[in-house]
Amino acid sequence: MQVIITRAGDDARTTARLVADLGCIPVIAPLARRLALPVAIPDRHFDGLIITSRASVAMLDRTQLEPLMPVPVFCVGDASADLARGTGFETVFSAAGDVTGLIGLVHDKVPQGRALLYLTGEPHKPDIELALSDTMRLTTLATYRMEAAEAFPQEALALLDDPHPVWLHYSQQSVERAAALAKASPRPDLFPRARHLLISQALQAAVKAAGGTDITIATQPNQQAMMGALLTMRKALRI
Repeated sequence: MQVIITRAGDDARTTARLVADLGCIPVIAPLARRLALPVAIPDRHFDGLIITSRASVAMLDRTQLEPLMPVPVFCVGDASADLARGTGFETVFSAAGDVTGLIGLVHDKVPQGRALLYLTGEPHKPDIELALSDTMRLTTLATYRMEAAEAFPQEALALLDDPHPVWLHYSQQSVERAAALAKASPRPDLFPRARHLLISQALQAAVKAAGGTDITIATQPNQQAMMGALLTMRKALRI
């Protein structure tokens, strides 16, 4: 069973190792690349740090992060929380993969009017800004930019011989990019005939709009749950 991974950089390689450990064949087809942006951490006090992706922290070096180490960190999920702890942050909270839960967590832990720093990438959804700008002094800082590929990678297409590969999806932007590039490729039917494994229910509408019909949604919005669902799918093929 082949598994299409369209993530970028280290995220793709990490996911590929997990997929291979389950006895599946990973096919890495990066549809964007992550470019570091010049970043200057504001030289002022913050009462909290918000992280919605591991990359937003990974793009910064230790010198840049050092002044923020004592600041409580609010992470969207366990993967970013683990990275924050490993980087040296002292107080780390995880919302277990849900942006709505992250916003609620910040409201529960941080009094109104406090100063928050939000590390993110470009482009990103404005959910955090819309939810917190009226009640907090929020500073948004993009540490990287995603540059979309111009075409579906030919080397990945050459490897794909599974008539119904499993396609892993982690964000709405990546779903839309994947569908568009696949449609413009020499295999325009690739997206509709694939089996789609989504990290959350929120991506289902985008997959259906692009022609995906065989959809599985992870029981929790994290990679561990996705791998659990993938293992179940692989076992089902042997029945």
